[in-house]
Amino acid sequence: MERRRAQEHLRGTADREWDWNKIEIKHDGRVLPAEKVAIATGETHGELQVQGAMMISTTPIVSQLEPGTPCLLLELLFAAPRNRPDLNKTGDPFLRGAGTQLLRWAAWFSQEMRCDGRLRLDASPRSIKFYQGKGLQILNHNPIVFEGVQYTPMELTQAAALKLLAD
Repeated sequence: MERRRAQEHLRGTADREWDWNKIEIKHDGRVLPAEKVAIATGETHGELQVQGAMMISTTPIVSQLEPGTPCLLLELLFAAPRNRPDLNKTGDPFLRGAGTQLLRWAAWFSQEMRCDGRLRLDASPRSIKFYQGKGLQILNHNPIVFEGVQYTPMELTQAAALKLLAD
Protein backbone atom coordinates (compact mmCIF):
# COMPACT_ATOMS: atom_id res chain seq x y z
CA MET A 1 0.00 0.00 0.00
CA GLU A 2 2.80 2.45 0.83
CA ARG A 3 4.44 1.78 -2.53
CA ARG A 4 1.17 2.50 -4.36
CA ARG A 5 0.77 5.83 -2.50
CA ALA A 6 4.37 6.75 -3.32
CA GLN A 7 3.79 5.99 -7.01
CA GLU A 8 0.59 8.07 -7.01
CA HIS A 9 2.49 10.93 -5.37
CA LEU A 10 5.27 10.73 -7.98
CA ARG A 11 2.81 10.98 -10.84
CA GLY A 12 1.36 14.32 -9.71
CA THR A 13 -1.61 16.03 -11.34
CA ALA A 14 0.28 16.81 -14.55
CA ASP A 15 0.25 13.10 -15.31
CA ARG A 16 -3.48 12.77 -14.63
CA GLU A 17 -4.67 15.96 -16.35
CA TRP A 18 -5.24 15.52 -20.07
CA ASP A 19 -7.18 18.73 -20.77
CA TRP A 20 -4.29 20.88 -21.90
CA ASN A 21 -6.27 23.78 -23.37
CA LYS A 22 -5.03 26.23 -20.74
CA ILE A 23 -1.53 24.83 -20.16
CA GLU A 24 1.42 26.94 -21.34
CA ILE A 25 5.16 26.40 -21.53
CA LYS A 26 6.94 28.91 -19.32
CA HIS A 27 10.69 29.54 -19.31
CA ASP A 28 12.62 32.26 -17.47
CA GLY A 29 9.41 34.06 -16.59
CA ARG A 30 7.95 34.19 -20.09
CA VAL A 31 5.40 32.12 -21.95
CA LEU A 32 6.81 30.38 -25.02
CA PRO A 33 4.67 29.75 -28.09
CA ALA A 34 4.12 26.00 -28.35
CA GLU A 35 2.54 23.20 -30.33
CA LYS A 36 0.50 20.42 -28.80
CA VAL A 37 1.29 17.10 -30.47
CA ALA A 38 -0.47 13.76 -30.06
CA ILE A 39 -0.38 10.25 -31.40
CA ALA A 40 -3.91 9.11 -32.08
CA THR A 41 -5.26 5.84 -33.42
CA GLY A 42 -8.61 4.67 -34.77
CA GLU A 43 -11.90 5.85 -33.47
CA THR A 44 -13.81 4.29 -30.62
CA HIS A 45 -17.39 5.53 -30.24
CA GLY A 46 -16.65 8.29 -32.76
CA GLU A 47 -13.56 9.64 -30.98
CA LEU A 48 -9.89 9.28 -31.84
CA GLN A 49 -7.94 7.40 -29.18
CA VAL A 50 -5.01 9.53 -27.96
CA GLN A 51 -2.08 7.19 -27.29
CA GLY A 52 0.40 9.84 -26.16
CA ALA A 53 0.86 13.59 -26.19
CA MET A 54 3.32 16.40 -25.49
CA MET A 55 3.89 20.11 -25.85
CA ILE A 56 6.93 21.54 -27.64
CA SER A 57 8.05 25.16 -27.83
CA THR A 58 8.24 26.81 -31.23
CA THR A 59 10.57 29.51 -29.92
CA PRO A 60 14.05 28.20 -29.06
CA ILE A 61 15.85 28.57 -25.77
CA VAL A 62 19.63 28.35 -25.28
CA SER A 63 21.19 24.90 -24.93
CA GLN A 64 23.10 24.28 -21.72
CA LEU A 65 25.13 21.34 -23.07
CA GLU A 66 26.03 23.10 -26.31
CA PRO A 67 26.27 26.78 -25.25
CA GLY A 68 25.36 29.35 -27.83
CA THR A 69 23.13 26.96 -29.76
CA PRO A 70 19.33 26.80 -29.71
CA CYS A 71 17.12 23.99 -28.47
CA LEU A 72 13.40 23.47 -28.05
CA LEU A 73 11.68 22.88 -24.74
CA LEU A 74 9.38 19.87 -24.19
CA GLU A 75 6.64 19.71 -21.59
CA LEU A 76 4.21 16.98 -20.56
CA LEU A 77 5.51 14.18 -22.76
CA PHE A 78 3.27 11.30 -21.69
CA ALA A 79 2.04 8.00 -23.01
CA ALA A 80 -1.66 7.58 -22.27
CA PRO A 81 -2.27 5.85 -18.93
CA ARG A 82 -3.76 2.81 -20.71
CA ASN A 83 -0.41 2.35 -22.49
CA ARG A 84 1.65 2.14 -19.32
CA PRO A 85 1.67 -1.25 -17.63
CA ASP A 86 1.79 0.28 -14.14
CA LEU A 87 -1.41 2.26 -14.82
CA ASN A 88 -3.37 -0.11 -17.08
CA LYS A 89 -5.89 -1.60 -14.68
CA THR A 90 -8.16 -3.16 -17.31
CA GLY A 91 -5.75 -5.73 -18.67
CA ASP A 92 -6.57 -4.50 -22.19
CA PRO A 93 -3.71 -4.58 -24.70
CA PHE A 94 -1.69 -1.40 -24.89
CA LEU A 95 0.33 0.41 -27.51
CA ARG A 96 4.06 0.35 -26.84
CA GLY A 97 6.47 3.06 -27.98
CA ALA A 98 4.23 6.15 -27.98
CA GLY A 99 6.68 8.10 -25.80
CA THR A 100 9.64 7.13 -27.99
CA GLN A 101 7.80 8.15 -31.15
CA LEU A 102 6.87 11.51 -29.64
CA LEU A 103 10.49 12.09 -28.64
CA ARG A 104 11.67 11.19 -32.15
CA TRP A 105 9.13 13.55 -33.67
CA ALA A 106 10.32 16.31 -31.31
CA ALA A 107 13.96 15.78 -32.43
CA TRP A 108 12.84 15.92 -36.08
CA PHE A 109 10.80 19.07 -35.39
CA SER A 110 13.80 20.61 -33.64
CA GLN A 111 15.80 20.02 -36.82
CA GLU A 112 13.04 21.66 -38.87
CA MET A 113 13.11 24.65 -36.50
CA ARG A 114 16.90 25.01 -37.02
CA CYS A 115 17.78 23.69 -33.57
CA ASP A 116 19.62 20.62 -34.93
CA GLY A 117 17.52 18.15 -32.94
CA ARG A 118 18.39 19.65 -29.56
CA LEU A 119 15.72 19.35 -26.87
CA ARG A 120 15.38 20.16 -23.19
CA LEU A 121 12.87 18.81 -20.70
CA ASP A 122 12.34 18.30 -16.99
CA ALA A 123 12.13 14.56 -16.28
CA SER A 124 10.02 13.06 -13.53
CA PRO A 125 11.84 10.62 -11.23
CA ARG A 126 10.30 7.60 -12.94
CA SER A 127 11.26 8.73 -16.46
CA ILE A 128 14.94 9.64 -16.02
CA LYS A 129 16.23 6.20 -17.09
CA PHE A 130 13.91 6.18 -20.11
CA TYR A 131 15.28 9.54 -21.27
CA GLN A 132 18.88 8.54 -20.57
CA GLY A 133 18.30 5.46 -22.74
CA LYS A 134 17.21 7.79 -25.54
CA GLY A 135 20.39 9.88 -25.23
CA LEU A 136 19.34 12.76 -22.98
CA GLN A 137 21.85 13.94 -20.40
CA ILE A 138 21.19 15.31 -16.93
CA LEU A 139 22.03 19.00 -16.61
CA ASN A 140 23.91 20.41 -13.65
CA HIS A 141 20.93 22.52 -12.57
CA ASN A 142 18.84 22.54 -9.48
CA PRO A 143 15.89 20.21 -9.89
CA ILE A 144 12.45 21.73 -10.27
CA VAL A 145 10.00 20.82 -7.53
CA PHE A 146 6.33 20.85 -8.51
CA GLU A 147 3.55 19.40 -6.35
CA GLY A 148 6.19 17.80 -4.16
CA VAL A 149 7.80 15.96 -7.10
CA GLN A 150 11.41 16.65 -8.07
CA TYR A 151 11.93 17.04 -11.83
CA THR A 152 15.43 16.73 -13.30
CA PRO A 153 16.48 19.04 -16.16
CA MET A 154 17.81 17.03 -19.12
CA GLU A 155 18.94 17.78 -22.67
CA LEU A 156 19.31 15.99 -25.97
CA THR A 157 22.40 17.10 -27.91
CA GLN A 158 22.66 17.32 -31.68
CA ALA A 159 24.72 14.10 -31.84
CA ALA A 160 22.26 12.23 -29.60
CA ALA A 161 19.34 13.53 -31.69
CA LEU A 162 20.94 12.15 -34.86
CA LYS A 163 21.33 8.75 -33.19
CA LEU A 164 17.74 8.80 -31.90
CA LEU A 165 16.45 9.61 -35.38
CA ALA A 166 18.57 6.86 -36.97
CA ASP A 167 17.29 4.13 -34.60
